Amino acid sequence: DQAQDAVGQAQLHHDLIDAHQQHHRGEHLGRGILSVLLQAWYDVKYLFTVDENVFNPPPKVKSGVIIMTRNDVTSLGCDERLFKTIVKTTFGQRRKTLRNSLRGLFPAGVPLPDSPLLAMRPEQLSVAQFIELTRLVSSPG
Repeated sequence: DQAQDAVGQAQLHHDLIDAHQQHHRGEHLGRGILSVLLQAWYDVKYLFTVDENVFNPPPKVKSGVIIMTRNDVTSLGCDERLFKTIVKTTFGQRRKTLRNSLRGLFPAGVPLPDSPLLAMRPEQLSVAQFIELTRLVSSPG
């Protein structure tokens, strides 16, 4: 069994910025590694904000509580190991375009595929676009 199948539902306390970003769906769905990987396997719902003053010592950011419920996805429809590698690699070089951050995944001299996705930065992609990108990288010809 996959690790994501081990947890059917979870309630988490999370940095408010990340919690909001994981909850909002649309053009700028994934903003970080955790956001993208969680949303591939879970429906994420933002529950409420936790003020920084309830902690001792208080953090410098507000926090939020999210609930994650396992979605119906059983397969991403791409090489899931490569998907994780691409998500981690691109967010590890967040300021670079995908074309530049993924160059190392291709052998020297092999041209990168022609795709408008490669002109974007990782925080601009949805989970579906990361899956599309994974398929593109796995079959560049």
